Amino acid sequence: MIRLVVRIAWMFIALSTMVLVLLVGLSYTKPGLTGMSDSGSGNVGNVGRRIVRPFSEYLATMGSRDLFYAEKTSVVERQSAISDETKNLLLVGIIETDQKEAIVKDKRLRQTYFVKPGDRLGDLEVVEIRKNSILLRRNDETEEVFLP
Repeated sequence: MIRLVVRIAWMFIALSTMVLVLLVGLSYTKPGLTGMSDSGSGNVGNVGRRIVRPFSEYLATMGSRDLFYAEKTSVVERQSAISDETKNLLLVGIIETDQKEAIVKDKRLRQTYFVKPGDRLGDLEVVEIRKNSILLRRNDETEEVFLP
């Protein structure tokens, strides 16, 4: 029951964060510029160098896909020593903003971490955050951890 409540809370936080980022991005303008056209029609146009689209276009995109589901990928059998360190790590999610972040849970320590490229999880360095996985490195060995 507690896991369900925690999972629902994480989903609510993730969705709230995405909506907040979206709203902040839509309201962003450079000083002296507005998002409205001179005609006042409400069509949002070119703001600085960014083209800002109406919220309805973003809403249509968000509604057309499941934000909490990633495509399943085949898991390659692990054969390296780095596997001992990554076997207790679970990639919970990936946050795609200007700089990608990954949510990683250490099942052994029961800790959840938000990591970016360059951050460390013990002896492991987060090298890259991809669409459905993260790439971890220890010394000269690398391993990819996928979303479940």
